[in-house]
Amino acid sequence: MLKRNIILIVILFAFIVFSGVVFVVVFTSDRDVLRLEEGGSQELTFECKNMVPGEETQANYVLKGNLSSELVISLREGAETELYEWLEIEIEVDGKTVCEGKLEECFGQEYKADVKDGSNITFRYKIGLDVGNEAQGKKGEFSVQLSVGLQEGQE
Repeated sequence: MLKRNIILIVILFAFIVFSGVVFVVVFTSDRDVLRLEEGGSQELTFECKNMVPGEETQANYVLKGNLSSELVISLREGAETELYEWLEIEIEVDGKTVCEGKLEECFGQEYKADVKDGSNITFRYKIGLDVGNEAQGKKGEFSVQLSVGLQEGQE
């Protein structure tokens, strides 16, 4: 009898753990998916506040859709600009760096990368260790426009 109860408890525990994992995968994975189609675009907004020297923030996304062309990435200024002079950014597409440098120097530029369904895009922004108290309490906001166009010869 005791052995049967222990087996039931183990099975129940395994079911609960499995259900929890499924719940997390189903309800959190879609937040990291960017759906794009040929000729479409998405805009992401990043808020930077209360950052300390050496702090780095990273956001990872998977591109989904009928994609087989070039992704165009452009950065735009947001409402809060106080932190710009200290922010550095790096953007990777499928492990290849397509943009890297001071944030304020990247505005107005277009960065391009070939993408397909399932491509990964990573945004990293940070404040260098050499920044002092002058950045304390400052805020920054910027947006990233992602556009996918048609390849040559497609209609």
